Amino acid sequence: MTTTKPTLAFFGATGGCAAAALSAALRDNYTATALARTPDKLRTLLTTTHSIPSSTLATLTIHTGNVRNVSDVKKALISPTSPTHLVDTIISGIGGGNAHFQASLWKPVGIDDPHICETGVATMLAALASLADEGISTTASGAKPLLVAISTPGGCESGQRDLLVLLWPVFYWLLAEPYMDKKAMERLIFSAAEEGSGISDFVVIRPSLLMDGPARGLEMVRAGWVWGIPGVEGREEEQGPTLGCTVGRADVGEWIFQEVVRKGGWAGKCVTLNW
Repeated sequence: MTTTKPTLAFFGATGGCAAAALSAALRDNYTATALARTPDKLRTLLTTTHSIPSSTLATLTIHTGNVRNVSDVKKALISPTSPTHLVDTIISGIGGGNAHFQASLWKPVGIDDPHICETGVATMLAALASLADEGISTTASGAKPLLVAISTPGGCESGQRDLLVLLWPVFYWLLAEPYMDKKAMERLIFSAAEEGSGISDFVVIRPSLLMDGPARGLEMVRAGWVWGIPGVEGREEEQGPTLGCTVGRADVGEWIFQEVVRKGGWAGKCVTLNW
């Protein structure tokens, strides 16, 4: 008996974590879509940095567009194997670029769009609502898609500490602008899940400080988790977050693919990842 692999949609696929997750999926013959402002940049990244053979890209449909545009996002959310259905899993690696110092005591590091994560997820939810109005509201299995979003630690729902004290100045002060954007994005996701607005559930990934370089392997990655929406009766007990300074982008992407896409069982959870 064969099991159909879920279809995937990637946003922010040129980012380190999302690109690593997409590469892992393509190597395992998953069918995916991606939204990119410059498709050639994404293709080059996959074939060079991630050593994906050009022939393997046949299972990837790249749509040209901007994550701020509902019409562009709608194209990437439609399953390439069943045009009357949505993809099974949406993976968002959206993040601000062009980090720079700015004249602000409270937000010393700025990014090109300080609301890009919040705006991107809001656009995805609006695109899902628009597709539902057109009669496309479920995946081929009859469910709504799962939304996986790469966020940041800090402000753990359970009240437990998920960020080392020595990193507080980095996340809460130096990187306050992108941090606040990620948390605004999370609030949108939690609200959509509670209301059943377009998504079946979510997985929020909260890596520690992200590092470039080769993967160390999943045996080096420590994962902890809490429920994103607390107070629901009858669920398993939270494991609690893990604490660590850093984790690699390559390992985060591989973890997302192996644990969330392939294995499953993380729906509704906020997952801390670190070495």
